[in-house]
Order: sequence, then structure tokens, then C-alpha cells
Amino acid sequence: MASYARSRERGAQHSPLLLPVVLLGVFIMPISIAGAAIALPAISRDLGTDATALQGVVNGFNIALTVSTLVWGQLAGRVGIRRTFLIGLMTVAAGAVMSAFSVGLVMLDIARVLTGFGAAAIATGGTTILSQAYRDGARARAFALLGMVVGVGLAACPTLSGLLVAQLGWRGVFGVIAVVAGLVLLASLRKVLPSSERHRGSSRGQVLDLSPLRQPRFLAIVLVPVAGSVAFVPVLTYLPVAMSAVHDMGSAAAGLFLLPLTLPVLVGPILAGLLITRTRVSSWGVIAAALIMLVLGDLLFVLFSPALPTLLLVIPMLLVGFGWGLPLGLPPSTSATTTVMSVSRSSMRCSCLGVAPA
Repeated sequence: MASYARSRERGAQHSPLLLPVVLLGVFIMPISIAGAAIALPAISRDLGTDATALQGVVNGFNIALTVSTLVWGQLAGRVGIRRTFLIGLMTVAAGAVMSAFSVGLVMLDIARVLTGFGAAAIATGGTTILSQAYRDGARARAFALLGMVVGVGLAACPTLSGLLVAQLGWRGVFGVIAVVAGLVLLASLRKVLPSSERHRGSSRGQVLDLSPLRQPRFLAIVLVPVAGSVAFVPVLTYLPVAMSAVHDMGSAAAGLFLLPLTLPVLVGPILAGLLITRTRVSSWGVIAAALIMLVLGDLLFVLFSPALPTLLLVIPMLLVGFGWGLPLGLPPSTSATTTVMSVSRSSMRCSCLGVAPA
């Protein structure tokens, strides 16, 4: 906790490029998720139609991102948040280059897992850097922008990826990811990021301590993005494939068709921020509304029949989009999302600030 306190004391003394650099780094995640989904039909035509291997192109990244985020949450305290962010950028760049030059689905799957591992480090390091560098209203605005960047990525990247596939082929999507990661890495090396500090006494002990999950409210907070990912990402991934197979949509058309799903992810974080700051709606209220939207939206997708007009898909797409996007606008300073992890040699204690104990 000593390094955290020192970072807060220096919170006002950060580079004006810090926020743009971190936001551009986090932008890699929606590019990687949406880009691969749109490129999947083209990949199958080029590298083969093995269903399991094709699913690995998307699911390999998603699983690696999800699992390694937990690990990076602990490793960041040992190697430092700056190094975590830089390691993530280098890993993503290497994985994207490997993806662009893949000669088979197995090689592409391995590259995607590597990219997901690096993206988790970027997300962990980037969000921690913002949390420590900004305070109060500035922090809330920084995280609102973070959610907006994710929303812009998910909203624009399907269409952008469709255009890239049409003009440059599917390899161009991964080439863009490599270029973005490289640019952010170069900018990060120019003393934009805060100095990397490690937690004292964290050189030994558990890499991953799951004991905080015993607290019901902390577990509920942790499961919010899990529920959102389970409800949103499969739709984002496989709806373009379904539209291509059932309605013979091209990559560019499929990207445009996803706008009712992805645009709410852009609007949702802004709306959540306004509700929290200007009304009596609490963070828990936003989370509850988002979860209800996710459940209703996915149920409508299950009940949808191919015989029905495709225009009706707009309803569940909007519900799932807002269900995913609203929690992205909740800054860590709000009662439902702030957690402080106290690391010691023997154990890790968690206290949820502003949330009454269960």
C-alpha cells in the first residue's frame, strides 16, 4: 500500500499525454475482439474450416484475457504497474504480428492466446495507472473516457474491420493491432507513464489469492463484467458469422449491421456517468438495470427465429449493448466499484470502500 500512497501524492504531477496513451492502449482490446469476429469468415476461406480451430481465433483471445487478468492483478504488485503495461504492449505487438503472418489455424490460435495474455496486462496496468494518477472528479472523468473509448472501439471496429478485410484482407486487421500497440509502446517509453514501483514484501507468497471472493458483495462486483462478457461477447462474435451464413452478408455489411449492438456501448458509459453524478441513481442501480437488460436481450436472441424480419434483432441488440455499456462508465471511486487490495506476505485483505459489509 506504500507505493499506492506515494503515487496518490504525486497524482497531480503526471504527463498530459498519460491519459491519451493509456486510452489508446486500452483501445487495443475492442479492436482485438471485434476485428477477429468480423474477419472470421475470411479467415476460414483462407486457412481452413475446422470449427474448433476457428472458434479458437476468438475464444483463445477471450479466455486468455479473462484468465490472465486475474493473474496480472497480482503480478502487477510485484513487477510494477508501468512494467505491467509495457509488457502487455510488447506481448500484444508480438501476438498481432504472429497473427498477421499465420500460415495455419493452429499458429493463429496460439498467436491469439498470446495477444489475449498481453491485453490483460494492458488492461490491468492501464486502469491501475489511471486510478492512481487522478483524483476525485478527474478520476471519474478519466474512467468515463475509458468506458467511452471501449465503446467507440466496439462501435467502430466492426465497420472498420469490415473495410479492412475488404481492402487488405483479414491480415490487415491484425496488422492494425500491431501498429497501434507499437505506437503506444513508443509513446510510453518517453517518460509518459509513472515510475514503476513494486509492493514491498510481495516477492513471495500466492500468485493468485481468491480469498476476497468469500465476501458476497465483492464477489457480486467481480461477476458483473463476467456476466456482461458472457452475454455480450458471444453475440458480437457470432452474429456476423450467422448473418453471413444465413443472409449472405459481406464483412462490411455485417459490420454496419452490428451498430445497434455496438453504439449503445459508446452511449452507455456517458449515460451511466450522468446518472451517477446528476441524479439519485446509485452504482448498484446502474448495475442492476444493466444485468436485467442483458438477461432480457439474450432471451430474445434465443427466441428469435430466422423466419422473422432481421429488423427485429435491433431490440435485443440494443438491450445487450446497453447492458454491457452502462457499467463501463462506473469509475472506481463509486461505492459499487472501489476496492482496495492490501497485500502482505501471508495474506491479502480486501475492503470495499463505501459498501456496507455483508
